[in-house]
Amino acid sequence: MAEIINFITGLAASIGGKAINFVTGFVTGNAPVGIAGTNTVFLAMIFVMFVFFVKKAMGLVTNLLIIGVASALFPVILNYLGFSMALSFETILFFIVLGLAAFFIFTIGKYVIGLLGGFGSRKK
Repeated sequence: MAEIINFITGLAASIGGKAINFVTGFVTGNAPVGIAGTNTVFLAMIFVMFVFFVKKAMGLVTNLLIIGVASALFPVILNYLGFSMALSFETILFFIVLGLAAFFIFTIGKYVIGLLGGFGSRKK
């Protein structure tokens, strides 16, 4: 049992020491990243941009899933409310594609209007 505890404490000290060396090296500009000659500030900026873009992409995927499910439920709910609509795989697929297309048009339109709106307004 003592050997296991010594092994775990030695491993934790080794990992903790490496983490402290990494952080201090990163702050001083000598990070042991494995990319020879890379400026650590530049590497940090790339990392922050990567995390930002992954967060944005996950938000987009989440929105696409919500819109896809809502679009697929639309003909089912209409059929439940008594509207005469053929409930088939093709109908559900049509509404999914229609909902996703409307989302993309809305997203691109919002981007274009934001871009063009910035040109016409002057803030004082």
